Amino acid sequence: MPTNTDKKFIRWTVLLLILAVILFVAAGLVTGNAKVVNLAIAPPLAGEISQSIGGSSGVTLPVEGKDYTITQTAYFETNTWAVATITNSDGSNTSYIVLQKVNGVFQVILGPGTAFAQSDNNQLPASVQQYLQANHVLIYQPGSA
Repeated sequence: MPTNTDKKFIRWTVLLLILAVILFVAAGLVTGNAKVVNLAIAPPLAGEISQSIGGSSGVTLPVEGKDYTITQTAYFETNTWAVATITNSDGSNTSYIVLQKVNGVFQVILGPGTAFAQSDNNQLPASVQQYLQANHVLIYQPGSA
């Protein structure tokens, strides 16, 4: 059982440690030695797209603005569908990704890819299909619906 002297020692030690931390932090702020980290704001759909590109769990996800760039996003059907155009970091490859909002969260339905077969797009609304056709991404296949 700690004595009153032990309890006083512990209290003063804790108090001095707290004071030292406060002084150390304050000194860093006053002298400008404190590092300020500013995080970039990710564009809409960046998280969902990074997860679709990243693959399996345990792998570092690609970062929008570093590994790829979202160059365009078009929304359809009262913002429940989206088509994002992404370009890799060196600008040599442009791909499309189709997303659908399910339970309030966008999920990748198709892609990334540079061309999609008509048979893969039967579940898409007509407005999304028309957009993909206009951008020469939806490929007609004879015999497909």
